[in-house]
Amino acid sequence: MSDDTTMFLDLDSVVPEKEVVVKLGGQDHKLVPITVEGFIQNTKEIEAFTKITNPTPEDEISLTIGMLQRSFPTMTAELLRGLTVLQLNKLNEFAQSNNGAKKVEEEAAAENPPTAGQ
Repeated sequence: MSDDTTMFLDLDSVVPEKEVVVKLGGQDHKLVPITVEGFIQNTKEIEAFTKITNPTPEDEISLTIGMLQRSFPTMTAELLRGLTVLQLNKLNEFAQSNNGAKKVEEEAAAENPPTAGQ
């Protein structure tokens, strides 16, 4: 119950506008919105990757597959490794565009625009 002195935010009602599903391997794989923990894990893995002196294509693909498995928990690494590179890149772009991560990054960039000289 609320009155004029109470503000109420129902976070349980904050859900994606629509369900996002990818068909792969004859199955539907539902995209799950990124959690704070998943966002932190992705960020840590990306930071670690950028510190590798000579990253291999396998390093990059392993990073991408780990992030995709957080977005699509029903997809196995084996299934993802069977994709073409074009398919893997398309899936990664699609996941980032629809799981909330890009929106968080865009909002952060808007709040903290680069200063002159950066």
